[in-house]
This record gives sequence, C-alpha cells and structure tokens, in this order.
Amino acid sequence: MEKKSLKIISIGLAVLLLLSIITIAILATLLVVRTQDVIDFSNPNTEIQKEQTYALSNVNFKSVIDVNQSNTQTVNVVAKIKPFNASDKRLKWTTSWANANSEWANGKVPTDYVSIIVDNGDSRKAKITLLEAFGEIIVLTVTSVSNPDVSKSVEIRCIADLDFVTTFEFGGVEYILTKDGFKNIGLHFDVYGTSYNYPTGSKEDFKLKSNAYYPKVSTNEIVKPYVTFYFKRNVHYLILTSSVKYMLEYDYLNSNEVKVPIVIEENKEVLPTKYENPYGVKEGEDLDVSQTTMNISSLDDVLYAFLGSATKDKKLQSGNLVVLEMKFMGTGPTINMTMRFSSI
Repeated sequence: MEKKSLKIISIGLAVLLLLSIITIAILATLLVVRTQDVIDFSNPNTEIQKEQTYALSNVNFKSVIDVNQSNTQTVNVVAKIKPFNASDKRLKWTTSWANANSEWANGKVPTDYVSIIVDNGDSRKAKITLLEAFGEIIVLTVTSVSNPDVSKSVEIRCIADLDFVTTFEFGGVEYILTKDGFKNIGLHFDVYGTSYNYPTGSKEDFKLKSNAYYPKVSTNEIVKPYVTFYFKRNVHYLILTSSVKYMLEYDYLNSNEVKVPIVIEENKEVLPTKYENPYGVKEGEDLDVSQTTMNISSLDDVLYAFLGSATKDKKLQSGNLVVLEMKFMGTGPTINMTMRFSSI
C-alpha cells in the first residue's frame, strides 16, 4: 500500500512538472525591459550607434530634426524574452497615443511621426525612427503572437529642443549663429577697426536672416524661442576741437520680463535701462541719449544694432566700444560680440 502511494505521488509530481513546462511554453513571451538601458536622444553626450542594437526601453527623441536631414534619429531595439528557450518568440509591434483625445493628438496617427520597422527574420527586433516632431506621448506595445494576453509597453517621447539659426555677412564673410555660438569660431565674435564698406548699413547690407524652430511639446504649449541680451555702446564723438562721450546700455540679460523673439513678432521700441548723457548736453538737445530707443521686434534687430555700428557714417573714434551679449532662452552659454574701434 505504501509503495502504491509513493507511485501515485511520483506520477502526480511528474504531471505537475509537465504542466509547468507547458505553462512556460505558453507564456513564452514575457518581455523584459531594463531601465538602465534607457535611450535618451535629448542628452548630447549620449552617442547612439546606428549599427548597434539596444534592449527595448523608453525612447526620447529630440523634437528638432537636423536642418540638413543628415543625421536622422533612429535606433535599433530588441525585446528580450524569457525563458530564453521559448518555443514561440514571434512578436507584434503596435503604436498608439497615450492620450488620443488630447488637443494635439486628436485626428493624428502615430505612424506619421514614428516609424517602426520590424525585422523580417526576427520579430523581436525593430528599428524606431523619428519622422516628424510630435506633441503627445506615443505608446509602443509589443505583444506575443501566440499568447495575446502577454505584452509589454514602453513610451516614446519627443523632447522639445528649441533652436534657431541666424546668418549674416560682415566684412565679406558669412557667419552662422545658433544657441551654442558661432559656427567655427565659438562663443566670441570680435571685430576691430572701422573700415567696412557699408554705405547705409541697412539690414539688406548685412543679409540678416533668422529661422526659428519651436515645435509643440507634450504639454500642448507652443514655446517661442527668444534671447535675452545686454547691449552697451560707449561712443566718443569729435566735435571741432572738443570731444563728447556718452554711454548707452540696454540690459535684459537673464530678464524674465523683456524677451526678444528670434523671429519677428511685433514692432516694439524700448528705452535704454541705463544711459549717461555727455557733459554739457541737456535733455532734448543734440546728442541727448536719454530718449534713444532700440527696436527689438526680433533677434535681427539686436544684431543689426551691433553690426550697424561699423558703418562709415558713424565716424566712430579710437576707444569707442560696442558690446553685445546674448543668451538663448535666458539660459545656456553667453554669446559675446565685441566691436572695438582703433581709428577714424
């Protein structure tokens, strides 16, 4: 009797073991996401190798695609499956909005903004590519083909990376300015002398042109890029045998009250925050600078005020100084432009 009981127990254990194996086979596509493998395109120090495959995780794209489209944001991912010897590893990849009824996502399709190309030979692998900036979180869901009840979802975000590009010509050289400074010369633009061939010093002479990029972000708000700036002009005028000096400053650096939009918004003039009238000059007389205004309807206007100082008709003397400092969105590195004059 005791042997019979042991035999029954042994058979029972064998059956349970068999059922466990079958259960593991059925639930073969338990997906694993490792948070330490998060791919973050918003971090400029993160170098994503296009030929490398990363464990599937949340993906953050920059909302601004390269202007020249030469560096498409794409990443290869793989959904890891447990157990490793699962009999059916086929997966189905789908996308949806986290909030399809949001103001931004309403009426839009995720596949117009993100491309998911699944590997034909191994459906665990896929390539995710940003097609266009989007303003709502996209949910990427990977589901077992043999067992649709088993799935795993990750989020794809489009992180706002507001930017601008400004180009202008000065002294026969074209300059390109972005929020990170001047291309090829860094954060400092220094000019010496007064011999520049700009008869009128108009914007057309300098070929000023600013383009701004401000996509809608996941907060459904439109954030328009701007700069904060500090502008100083210290001018020495020669009148007959006497000299007159004055200093004029517009100080908006790090100010949250006054912002200069990158592109033209509205025509706006402001008085200087600081000024010093020349000796012997009364308010309202010639050379009085107390009511001097500067048009700040766009970044181009601020740059023009700086570049225009170099025109011949200004008759600037040795020792004169014009300084322009800017910060993109009031943060980041300070871009410095200085014009020093050494002769008439």
